[in-house]
Amino acid sequence: MAFQPVEKNGKAMKKQYLVLIFSFFLSLINAQELKFTAISNKAKAAVDEQIRLTYSLNAMGNAFNQPDLSAFNVLMGPQQMYGSQDYGGKVTQTLSFTYIVSGKKPGKYVIQPASMRIGNGLIKSNAIEIEIVQGQKQQPQQSKTAQPNQAKNGSQAQPNTAGNDLFIKATVSKTNTIVGDQILVSYKLYSKYSQLNYELSKAPTFNGFYAEDIALGKATNGQKETYNGQDYLTAEIKKVLLFPQKSGKLEIPPIELSCVVRQRVQSQNIFDQLLGGGYRDVEMNVKSPAVTVNVLSPDAAGKPADFTGAVGKLDYELSLDKNSVKSGEAVNLKLQVSGKGNLKLIEPPVLGLAAELEVYDPQIKDNISVSSAGMTGSRTFEYLIIPRAGGEFLLGPLTFSWFDPNKNNWQSKTIAALKLIVSKGSGDQIGVGRGRNSTAPKQLSEDIRYIKVGETEFSEGEGNLFFLSTPFYLLSALAPLSFLGFLLVRYRSKKRRENIGEYRVKEAGNTAGKRLKIAKDMLSKGEKDAFYEEVYRALYGYLSDKLRLPIADLNRQKISELLSSSKVPDETILRLLNTLDSCEFARFAPGASAAMSEIYADAEKVIRETENLLKS
Repeated sequence: MAFQPVEKNGKAMKKQYLVLIFSFFLSLINAQELKFTAISNKAKAAVDEQIRLTYSLNAMGNAFNQPDLSAFNVLMGPQQMYGSQDYGGKVTQTLSFTYIVSGKKPGKYVIQPASMRIGNGLIKSNAIEIEIVQGQKQQPQQSKTAQPNQAKNGSQAQPNTAGNDLFIKATVSKTNTIVGDQILVSYKLYSKYSQLNYELSKAPTFNGFYAEDIALGKATNGQKETYNGQDYLTAEIKKVLLFPQKSGKLEIPPIELSCVVRQRVQSQNIFDQLLGGGYRDVEMNVKSPAVTVNVLSPDAAGKPADFTGAVGKLDYELSLDKNSVKSGEAVNLKLQVSGKGNLKLIEPPVLGLAAELEVYDPQIKDNISVSSAGMTGSRTFEYLIIPRAGGEFLLGPLTFSWFDPNKNNWQSKTIAALKLIVSKGSGDQIGVGRGRNSTAPKQLSEDIRYIKVGETEFSEGEGNLFFLSTPFYLLSALAPLSFLGFLLVRYRSKKRRENIGEYRVKEAGNTAGKRLKIAKDMLSKGEKDAFYEEVYRALYGYLSDKLRLPIADLNRQKISELLSSSKVPDETILRLLNTLDSCEFARFAPGASAAMSEIYADAEKVIRETENLLKS
C-alpha cells in the first residue's frame, strides 16, 4: 500500500463525499477531467527567502518538462511523488513535483507553465506570478492559486511535533570505523497515517565525510514494517554512502521533513457522519536523531611507507599495450585498481621510471557503481609514456599498499617489472649520456636538430664560405650546450625525486589550477557530480600539499591554526573556510547545481589569494 497524498482543501473532500453518495445520479462524473496545476506558497517574498512550488497532475504522465527557473536559486527539487485514492471503487491517481527556490534579486517574475505528456497528448500547467522584494522576509501568505490547509471546522492547521505515530529512523552500517572506510546511512520515515504528504525541509550536510548518494528503488514508498511491536507504513527518504576523511568522533547529521497528515475527527456535517466522521489536515515537523561514529586513523604500527589512503578489499593490476616500440613512439601503461572500497578517492601513484622515459599525467577512467552494497568497480590510471632513447627499460617492480577493514590489517601487492624494448627510430638523436635501466644513450628533445645525412646545401663562392661563418660557430656550440642542458634537466629531476615534499609545496598552486580547469570543463558540460568532485579535490589537495598534511588529517581547526602561523590574515582564512563549507554543502544538497558558477569563482579566488600570501 502506498502513501496517499493529502488533499489540503477540505471543501474538495465534501464534494467527493457527495459524489460518492449520489454517484448513481451523476454517472457522467466518471469521465475525469485532467488538471495540471501549479501553485506557490508565497506570492510575495524577500530575496533569499524560501518559496515552495508544486506542480500537481490528477493522472499518471511522463516526460515532465520543468519550467524555466533561471531567475531563482533552486535549493531543492524536483521532488517527485506518486499517490492514489480509492473512492467507492474509483481510483484516482496523482503525480506531483515540488521545488524549493529563492529569489536572486528584486522584481516581478512570471514562471512560465510546465508541461507533461499523457499518451500522445501534451498538457500544460498554469503560470505563476511571484514578486521578489528587498529587505526583511515577508510574512507567509498564500499565492492566488494556492489553497490553505484547513480542518473541517475551517481553522488552518498549525505545525506540530510528531510522536510515535510519525518519526524518522536513521540507520548506519557501523559506528566504529577507520578513515577511508565506507559507511552506509539510511533515513526511513515510519508512519501510522495512510494519507501523508512530506517534503524535505533541511538536507543533511556531511562535514568531514566524502558522500555518494544512492539511488532509491521504485518500491521504497508505502512498505509495511513492524517496529517495536507496532505496524507502520514506511518510506525510504535518503540513502548515502559516507567515507570519513578525518579521525575522531564525527556526527552524521539529522534530516528534517515537513509532513501533512490527515486525521479523523468528529464532525457535525451529516454527510461526514454517514461516512464515519470528518477529517482535518495537520502539519507536522519530524527530525531524525543525529548519529555519532568513532573514526580511527589507520596510522598504526606497521603502516607501509607507500600507503596513500586506499581502504577496502582491493587488487592492483599493471599492463602495457605493447612491449616493443621505436624511440619517439608512444606507449600506454595502465594501472587498474579494482574491488570494493574508496575507489573514487584513490590518487595516482608516482611511478619513478627512468629519466629516458617521458611520462605524462595519467588519465583517470572510472567504472564504478554505488549501491547499498558499497562502492564497487574499478579505477584505471592510463599513463602516456614516450621513450626518448633506444634500449631496454624496466617499468617496476611496483609495490602498492592498502588497509582492508574486513581483515583489520594491512595488505600489499608487488607487481613484477614489465620490460619495454625500445629500438632506434628513424629520427633518433645523438646520445649524450646513459640513464637508469637503459642500455643505450639518452635522447634529447626533438626540437633540437642535428647534422643530416645526404646532400648538403652549403653554397660556395667568394665571401660566402661556411667554415668560420656564424652557422659554423652555432653548430659547433650546439653539442656542449645540449650536454649542459641534459645535465641540468637530470639534476632537477633527481632533486625532485629526492625531495618530493618540497616540490609538492612549490607546485601546489599549479596543481590546484589544473584541477580547477577540469572543473571548469565539467561546469560547461553541466556534469554536476564530476564538477563538485574536482573542486573538492582542488581545495583540499591544495591545502594538503601547501600545509604538508595528508587530506585525512585536515580539519577546520588545524587549517586555521597553520594558516594563522603563516601570517595569513583572519579574513582570508574565514573566506577559505566558508568556501570549503559552501562546496561541501553544494556537493550533497539536492538542487544545488544553480550555485556551480559561484562555487567555482570562490574556489579560484581563494586559492589565488592564499597562494599569494603564502609565497610572500
